Amino acid sequence: MKNLLLVSALLIATLSVSAQSEVGKVSIYPRIGINRSNLTDNRIYNISSADELGNFPSIKSKRKAGLVVGAEMEYQWLKGVSVTGGLMYSVQGYEFDDFETGQTPKEVLAGLKEDMHYIIMPLMVNLYMYKNFAIKAGVQLGYLLNAREKYDYVIETSTQRYEGNSTTHHKWDFSIPVGVSYEYQKVVLDLRYNLGINNINKDYAEASKNSVIMMTLGYKIEL
Repeated sequence: MKNLLLVSALLIATLSVSAQSEVGKVSIYPRIGINRSNLTDNRIYNISSADELGNFPSIKSKRKAGLVVGAEMEYQWLKGVSVTGGLMYSVQGYEFDDFETGQTPKEVLAGLKEDMHYIIMPLMVNLYMYKNFAIKAGVQLGYLLNAREKYDYVIETSTQRYEGNSTTHHKWDFSIPVGVSYEYQKVVLDLRYNLGINNINKDYAEASKNSVIMMTLGYKIEL
C-alpha cells in the first residue's frame, strides 16, 4: 500500500512538473542533425561460389551516416501532452564492406553504398514526463526524391568507378518513429528511431525496410 501511494505521488508530481507550456501554444523547431541508416535483410550474394547445399555466400549491408535538416511545429494539446508535425530532408541508405566476387582473376566490389534522398513528414505525440524531457511516438510518411548508387569495381590492379541512379525502390515509405527529446534553454536535443513498415524494394525477392537512427539539434521559437 505504501509503495502504491509513493508511485501515485510521483506520478502526480511528474504531471505537475510536466505542465510547463500553456495549452494551445504553438512553437516551431528548425532542426539539423545526422542519421545512421540501413535497410533490413539487404545482402549481396556471391553467385559464383555456391556451397554443397547450393547456398550462395553473402554479406549484409551496414549503417551509413547521412544529413537530416528541416523543421517541426508543435501544438500544446493538453497539459504535458503536445502534437508535432514536421517536414524534413533526410539522406538515408546503406553501405557494404568490400566484397570479393569469387571470379578469376580476383574481382572486388569496394566502397559500395547507396544514398537515398527522402522528404519525410513525421506526425508525433509527445508526452512530457519530467521537466523538459519527453517521450514520443507517431507515424511518418516519406517520399523518395532520388537514389544514387556508387562503388569501385577492382580487377587485380585495375579500378573502375561506377556511379548512377537507382530505380529499384518504391517512392513511398511508411515508418513508425519513436524517441525522446530534452530541451535546455530553447535548444532541443532529439533522438529517435524510424522503423520502416513497408517493403521498399521493387525488383528483389527479399523484402527490405528502412531502419534509421536519427539525432538532431533544434531551436524552439514560440509563435
